[in-house]
Amino acid sequence: MDKLNYLTMGELNLSRGTFRVLSGTLRYLLSNYAPAVSEWLEEVRNEALGQSETAVVGIKITYAPCSLSRSVRAGMREIALLQICVNQRCLVFQVCKSTQPPPPYLLHFLAEPRFLIVGIGLEDWNCLTNRFQASADLRLMPNLHDIRD
Repeated sequence: MDKLNYLTMGELNLSRGTFRVLSGTLRYLLSNYAPAVSEWLEEVRNEALGQSETAVVGIKITYAPCSLSRSVRAGMREIALLQICVNQRCLVFQVCKSTQPPPPYLLHFLAEPRFLIVGIGLEDWNCLTNRFQASADLRLMPNLHDIRD
């Protein structure tokens, strides 16, 4: 690990750092702080689209274990982590630890038509729209691709 900045204030967690990976460097943000996540998304979007016409975005959702989930009784799994990677930049958003509403910019980021969004389990991704209280059906977005298909 080359660099690590970690901040904890009450329930706020924010960690930024870099790792050497193969012949490059991976920069990451680990946070439960929605404004830091929005800032990361906007910065990465501008950087990625400034370098090329399109960009590949990897996404993964990790759910809270059923025994910890407050939403199980409502029939909806609770999102624990949202991971997004673009080029050598990675975000790990601790959704279940966030005390703020999820950043509205997240759905805007995912809807960017010049992004090719890839991941596994698209049928479950509507948990995002439920958690973010949005009306969009992410499965209908043309730039979203399940790599199992």
